[in-house]
Amino acid sequence: MGISPLNRMNLSQVLTINDTICDEKGGVFTGEVWTDDNHTAYMRVVNGKVQNIFSYHENGKVVIDHKFVGESGDDDVYTFFDMMGNVISKEAFDAQFQNVWGRMEQQDLLTKIFYLK
Repeated sequence: MGISPLNRMNLSQVLTINDTICDEKGGVFTGEVWTDDNHTAYMRVVNGKVQNIFSYHENGKVVIDHKFVGESGDDDVYTFFDMMGNVISKEAFDAQFQNVWGRMEQQDLLTKIFYLK
């Protein structure tokens, strides 16, 4: 499997081979994997492995940056943002932006992402 020349795909185009994210031809993927609506969220992938997931507010600003650290997920780092792009606590995020989890669930994004991780 060679490195894919593509920089961007949608979730519906992704293949997984031996826990590695690949393009439609089976090449190891490096780039961005976006939700099929092209604006809810994307994964930054390097050599077939998810590095970050960025989710967006409806105004286009980042709402969550989920950085993957290690294999277990226990050390993953989450950064939460308000509508203006300012960093906020998880508690403030949960209180203000419950709709974000709903939008991700509607896209079946969480299932797809954690299957790909």
